[in-house]
Amino acid sequence: MTDSTQNVRLDGRGVLEIVPTRKGEQWSSGRITTVRSDFAPPPGGVLRIEASIALPEVTGAGAAGYWPAFWTLGASLRDGYTGWPGVGELDIMESVNGRDSVFGSMHCGVLEGGPCREPVGLTSGPQPCASCRTEFHTYAVEVDLGADEVRWYLDDRGYFRVRAEQMDRRTWRQTVDHGVFLILNVAIGGTLPLADGATAGPATEPGRPMRVDHVAVRTREG
Repeated sequence: MTDSTQNVRLDGRGVLEIVPTRKGEQWSSGRITTVRSDFAPPPGGVLRIEASIALPEVTGAGAAGYWPAFWTLGASLRDGYTGWPGVGELDIMESVNGRDSVFGSMHCGVLEGGPCREPVGLTSGPQPCASCRTEFHTYAVEVDLGADEVRWYLDDRGYFRVRAEQMDRRTWRQTVDHGVFLILNVAIGGTLPLADGATAGPATEPGRPMRVDHVAVRTREG
């Protein structure tokens, strides 16, 4: 990841673009994180995190290795703590290899196995989204301490949830009951595209941005 404006830029109309580029065989891309790491639900209330995103407009062999994502990590990772996945990770949106689908996941507990079946995590499985590359769609997660669950949404359609009863109480609190910071990035290559059957190669096309129209964080009392 770099701080180059070739990789992270505004398009002149208020849209953030995260752009993978290639020089020879060397790829670079961009990652944006929030300065704040204290986004948390109020006691017994709800934290909602959302973004309007258009995925990189590339498919087939040209998309091999593309891995756009919108996600959160527990605040303690900012302080040098190395206890992943125990600090909690919420993948609000991921997509790989230019598929016509997205998915959400929770990572928690311990490696290997544990209540979140790491390193895979508790995942929604692929959600069809044929227009997610050509149009903006809203991806959201709600951490609801009152209902003891986390919910994932695509354009306000709930498609996945994880409940506290799926793990012990200590693990649940360590996963969701604290501050987080937000991350937007496009990786090239890595474990998830490879698990889907592809990785970056000579045919992978550089310069296809993930576009972000807005990011919003809201809370409501329980």
